[in-house]
Amino acid sequence: MCLRAGTPCKAKYNSIYKSHGFWCAAGRLHKTPTAKPPSPTDPPYSPPTGPVGTANTTVTVGLFDASNGSGYIVLSQTTIPSGIVTFAITNNCTGRCSFDLQGIKAGGILSTTGQSETWTVALAPGTYLYHCDLDPSGMKGSFTVTP
Repeated sequence: MCLRAGTPCKAKYNSIYKSHGFWCAAGRLHKTPTAKPPSPTDPPYSPPTGPVGTANTTVTVGLFDASNGSGYIVLSQTTIPSGIVTFAITNNCTGRCSFDLQGIKAGGILSTTGQSETWTVALAPGTYLYHCDLDPSGMKGSFTVTP
């Protein structure tokens, strides 16, 4: 007997059908869906390491939400010379937002519009990722630190 989806079947043979990737429902064979292979994932992110330059830079960071429910982060510059970088972060969201430099510094949760914080880190050349803890898949981005 050849098993094909849509052909007549009897529920009493479901154990046999199951062993061949089918099941019987409403008198017709149905193909058991196969699990999709897991999607390839990027290797875990590691922030750059190495010697830090001598520049001293301040980057203003604005945290914003939008009427469609998605938020965004605006940096005053996305190319920064290596050295000491001060981030001046302001919450422009109607709710809570944060600014985290992945693997470097987790900022605080800023609860109200206008609330701000400032912190300073030493950054080696490379690409850095940032995000908001409350919306990490929507509020995220990257910047480059040059030698």
